[in-house]
Amino acid sequence: MTGAGWARVSRFRRWVAGMGASPHHRLVALLVAINLCALAIVAFTLNASLTEHRDRAVVVSRNLSRLVANGIESEINKIDLQLQTVVDEVNRRQAARQPIVGAPMDAFLRRLRDRVPMALGIRVADASGRVIANSVTTDSWPSFQIDDRDYFRTLAQDPAAGLVVSRPILGRVSNQWMLVFARRLSTPDGRFAGTVHASVPLSWFAARLETIDVGPNGAVVLRADATNQFGLLARFPPAGHVGQTVVSDTFRRMMARDPQGGTYEAAAGADGVHRTFSYQQVGSYPLVVLVGVATQAYLADWWRGAVKWLAVDVLFIRG
Repeated sequence: MTGAGWARVSRFRRWVAGMGASPHHRLVALLVAINLCALAIVAFTLNASLTEHRDRAVVVSRNLSRLVANGIESEINKIDLQLQTVVDEVNRRQAARQPIVGAPMDAFLRRLRDRVPMALGIRVADASGRVIANSVTTDSWPSFQIDDRDYFRTLAQDPAAGLVVSRPILGRVSNQWMLVFARRLSTPDGRFAGTVHASVPLSWFAARLETIDVGPNGAVVLRADATNQFGLLARFPPAGHVGQTVVSDTFRRMMARDPQGGTYEAAAGADGVHRTFSYQQVGSYPLVVLVGVATQAYLADWWRGAVKWLAVDVLFIRG
């Protein structure tokens, strides 16, 4: 210890010794010690309470992100089941030399579409990209080409692609933003024969997010994963625009480290509000759900408790 340090210790010892010189000084020292203890207890309690509020926000955001992701995954699984049923039916008709085009096939698609009401329609396209079978009546949905769509090109080039989820697409007939879920059709010898696909409007996803209560200034978001630059698909409350890729650097780092799920704190890219976010991949699909609990919301609740504790402590000290 330096000479200055020893000097401070010596002065403190002299002060303590002086406190013992009279009963009055001893009483003052005792009151100071009691008040310091009270302040320490309040500080410890408030810090523990802040940790509890923060941990509660983490639990809420984590549980809700899993709930939303699991719900969306379940609905996509239903859609995929219907698409696989169509693939099997097309293969059966080809083997039996029955036509794929015509009223019987359209009626079959309508029955399947009724099982997935979130879909605008289920359609079959040939290898050239021309829609040849449709669950929606041809009067309102004329035949059209889809060979320029990303999902069509992916399936044409990759026989092992499985279920393909498109980027956000503005429907040519519906004029709605949507995601398309598609599977490949193949000839008996494995050549590309077209696609079967279902279109789901982004408004359907937004309506599901709207049902989630995340408190004041909370947010529920559906984004594409890193393969599509985290493009915005749906959000409640609404902010940003479809396809927006502005996200926090923290989220990008977390996704690079653990794309399946995680929790972090950051200001949201869409509105700048600081939140505790938990994110969850939607099954094996290239979609990510984020649920954010506003920091300001849980701090407001903490501050109300803090004011009460501080008021009690002030009254204790003054008493």
